[in-house]
Amino acid sequence: MQKYITNVYLLRNFESFSSRKFDIRQWVLLVSGKNYFSIYKYHTAYCRFASQKYDCSKLSNKIHLTNYSQFKGEKQESVMMIDELYKLS
Repeated sequence: MQKYITNVYLLRNFESFSSRKFDIRQWVLLVSGKNYFSIYKYHTAYCRFASQKYDCSKLSNKIHLTNYSQFKGEKQESVMMIDELYKLS
């Protein structure tokens, strides 16, 4: 059990993503041997967005979750490479 964060960080000033919850994902590979390990990080990350604007008073997956597979059939894009997001700002 954990407390739900009600004061969430939302995107602002982005036309189609404004006031939505989001998360940032980064691909990382860890390779280990007998006496060493190496970490490789993919050069860019991606953001996943909830499909509707955030409203703490409503209980809907489309507002609170950023799971791409749950919303992939919708008109609104729910995934964007972080480089593209920087271009919008």
